[in-house]
Order: sequence, then structure tokens, then C-alpha cells
Amino acid sequence: MTRRAAAPAALAALLLAGCAAPSPSLAFDGVLGPEDAPPGFTWTAGEAELTAGDDLETLLHEWEDNAGAPEACLPFYLVQYGLTPEDSGSADRTVEVGFLRPASVEGAIVINAREFPTDAAASDYVQHALEAANACDGYEIGGEPVASRGIAVARFAGGHGVTLDGGAEVDGVSSRTAVVRAGRTIIVVDAFLIEAESIDLGIVDDLAATLLERLPG
Repeated sequence: MTRRAAAPAALAALLLAGCAAPSPSLAFDGVLGPEDAPPGFTWTAGEAELTAGDDLETLLHEWEDNAGAPEACLPFYLVQYGLTPEDSGSADRTVEVGFLRPASVEGAIVINAREFPTDAAASDYVQHALEAANACDGYEIGGEPVASRGIAVARFAGGHGVTLDGGAEVDGVSSRTAVVRAGRTIIVVDAFLIEAESIDLGIVDDLAATLLERLPG
């Protein structure tokens, strides 16, 4: 029996019609700061701005080098970075918005963004994230089990998106991912924390909601 929830009917209607003209690029400088860090976390602004194709190459190597398995969960692993396995050569802009590190445990909450060519393409990615989560019953990477009881899928309460909850592994990884859309940009807030059962991963959704409030779209 897994924790993975069948996608409710409402999630099937997430896709929205894209606008004729693409929404503008988003600037992330200063959108979050140290004052937004939850208690016990330290905020560091990101610096990297690359492309989805470049990111995919790096992450495929990371998956292989750390013995990621099973292969059916690779699409979900990539969702945590706003990517798909088909992104080879993609010129879509990607931004490392920043990350939060806890003082008490290993790991981080990482915030990434990806700019798609159209609003509709970004909406399609929300659906892709949902399907990737429902196709994965948990995986292992670097010897650490992740979401071994499956991934609970829920509609994101603060806007257009989904929350993908892998839960807390005893002596393992606590994981939760919010995938939300602002115009043609997808923002991913991903928690990957070691032995962190005491940390409320609802902070992932709180951070995603804060970003949506502060960004146009």
C-alpha cells in the first residue's frame, strides 16, 4: 500500500489556455531574502543562470553517478529541477533562485525556476510533474531511500500548481516538492533533508506561495 494518491479529477483540469503573447521574463534578484528563511534555516541567493539542456546533462550524470534507481523515477527526480528527460539541447532559461540550509540536519530546500516559451507550455509542465509523481513509487539515490511509500499528490492551494510529498523516511530523507506556475515560468521549491522528521515540510508550500505573491503572472 503506497502513499501515492490518485490524481483527483480537479487536477486533470489544471491546464489553462495560453495567452497569444508570451508573458515577460521574471527577475528573481531580491525576491526572497534572509528575512524569509524559516526559523533554523539560512538563506543563500543563487547565482547560476543556464539552460534546461545544460542542466539536464549535469543531472543525468548525477543520477547515474549516484546509482539512482529505478529508471521509472528519473522523470520525477528531474521534476525537482524543473526538467524532463526530453530536454536535451533545450535553450529554455533556467535560474537557481537560491537555497535554504537548516542548522540541525543535512540537506537543503532549493528553489529553481524555468522559463518556457509560452504560458501553455508552462501549464503542460505542471501536468507532467503530476504524471511523473504518479509513475514513481519511490526511489534511491546515493544510497538514500526517497518516498519509499510513494508520493502524495495534491493541488497547490496558493495558485496554479501541485504539491508532491514524499514524506519522511526514518533514518533517511524527508522530501517535498511544490511545482507552481507564474506566467510562462515554472518555479520549483524542493526539500531534500536527511533525518529531518521533526521539520514541518509545509514550509515548502509557504515559500512557493510567497514567491507567487511577489512575482507577476
